[in-house]
Amino acid sequence: MIRCPDCEYEWAEILATIMTAVGADGIDYADIDDRNVEPHWNDQSFCRCPECGYEGVVADFISRDSPWYGH
Repeated sequence: MIRCPDCEYEWAEILATIMTAVGADGIDYADIDDRNVEPHWNDQSFCRCPECGYEGVVADFISRDSPWYGH
């Protein structure tokens, strides 16, 4: 479970990355498909609470009893 450590709101905004092809003409939007638009993040990725604005990293927002903890 993900929860804000400040206000306990159960949603968070995570700064994630995707892989895409870029060339001399810019981003190849045709390359963006299901294979490479899955966002990637880890426990040290920036994380913000949309309710109260608390900022930290994902590890701050994941409770130790969550199946996500340590992943």
